[in-house]
Amino acid sequence: QGQCRQEDRTVAALPSPPPLQRAPGRHRFASFAVLAFCRGNCVRAGVRRRGERRMGSLYPRGWGGRLRECVLCLLLGTVLGIGSLAAACPSSCRCSSARITCTQPGIVAFPVLPSAAEMKNITEIYIANQPNLSGINERDMEPYTGLRNLTLVNCGLTYISRQGFLNNPRLQYINLANNRFSSLSWKPFRYLELTHLILTENPFLCSCGIAWIQLWQENNLATLEVQNLTCRGENDWRIILPDMRIPDCELPKASVNITDVTLIEGGEVTIECTAVGHPIPTMDWQEHILYSTYQSAETSRPPVILKLNNVSGDDNGQQLICTAENIVGESKVVVNLTVLFPPRIILLGEAILDHRWCIPFSVTGNPPPKIQWYHNNYPLNETNFILTQIHQENISEQHGCLHLDNPTHLNNGNYTLYIYNDMGQDKGTVYAHFMHHPPGPGNEAITDPGFYDIYDQYVDIFGVNSDNSTAIGPPNVTEKTMEDGIAVYVVVGVAALACTGLILMLIILKFGKHSKFGMKGRQRHIVEW
Repeated sequence: QGQCRQEDRTVAALPSPPPLQRAPGRHRFASFAVLAFCRGNCVRAGVRRRGERRMGSLYPRGWGGRLRECVLCLLLGTVLGIGSLAAACPSSCRCSSARITCTQPGIVAFPVLPSAAEMKNITEIYIANQPNLSGINERDMEPYTGLRNLTLVNCGLTYISRQGFLNNPRLQYINLANNRFSSLSWKPFRYLELTHLILTENPFLCSCGIAWIQLWQENNLATLEVQNLTCRGENDWRIILPDMRIPDCELPKASVNITDVTLIEGGEVTIECTAVGHPIPTMDWQEHILYSTYQSAETSRPPVILKLNNVSGDDNGQQLICTAENIVGESKVVVNLTVLFPPRIILLGEAILDHRWCIPFSVTGNPPPKIQWYHNNYPLNETNFILTQIHQENISEQHGCLHLDNPTHLNNGNYTLYIYNDMGQDKGTVYAHFMHHPPGPGNEAITDPGFYDIYDQYVDIFGVNSDNSTAIGPPNVTEKTMEDGIAVYVVVGVAALACTGLILMLIILKFGKHSKFGMKGRQRHIVEW
């Protein structure tokens, strides 16, 4: 029996089919079919084995052999599943779930897998010995958004598109050693944070087109400083890159007529950006999402002008960026925009019960507005139990709550938020109802949660009710008191009736017991006489 239970546990522990990658129809169908067939046979064999053990019979074939068949069958299905992914690879490559390796000559374009999901999961591509692979364009790398390591060595690469790695923001390691680059632009790498860029054994020509590599070496970027890079100069002389000198080849430098702009909402400003460098750089203002009306000069030659009209307070804190670039590299300059505008209430909501009561609000303004609350048109004196807290703050906005700790009916009423700065003021009102008026004379504070109410009233940012409903007054407490009195009388009556019944039952049991023993005693006396 112990052996039978052990064998049954072995069947139950058989592995489920591993997840398979997408592949062409026949391979994918075959792998799934084999795995399903094997799994079903092994489970059925276990059930049959348990049944026969219970009947005391012996299985015709040894269980060890049947178990080996099940395991081999499952292994066959797994191999077919891995083979289905391999069938999707180019003939010169080997593919796994995260890596593509192509070392056998025969590819002329970048490898493409059958589905976008498979290419998205690839983190490493290794390609070598492909003399007919001449370049990388913007579409070759687009599907491999998860790529981190790229190796293209001993190939025929002569160019990379300026947007070749635009969709590969995770790319950190690039090895382009032993290719056919005579020149290479910096623009494919402008959006990457590279830890390694290997460019050894390339037949570079000494020109302004590779001057950026020299600058990266000087700034110790991407391990280029430790690579022995050379270029061919006049008379085919070999020159180490740090010694290369190219006339009229200079990194651009951008500048503006003003770096910090402060103006009042509704104003206007004109900003001029210029640059120096060789070759003459092209310039532009980076695209911004501005609420203000703006115009930018159409020319790309310095200077370029940006004009803002009817400036909006929503653009406060924006950074306007002017870019100048040429074959050597790029330069940027930033203009900080500060807009002064009067305060505005963005949100003033109804009271919400959390750990404490909260009247939420959001305000904006520059300079940041000061906050004052009024309760029923009287200034609200804040204490440890009623206070304003700012929970989140950014350049122009403040988001917070007026917190009230255990408010009573005395705290019901209109709450007015008044904000102001040097540019102006704004206010809004919201009605808050925390508790019914307690029964009985006086205005004693009661903290029983049963007295708290939450009304579903929406109030806009100026405190105006969105519906035409009338205010809800305190409930009629007289009727509730009468109902409570009747309930008490009913409970007392039921208790008295129960006690009376219990006493009567005890009396009956006591007298009935004595009568029974008396009869038995007389009968026994008569028989003996």
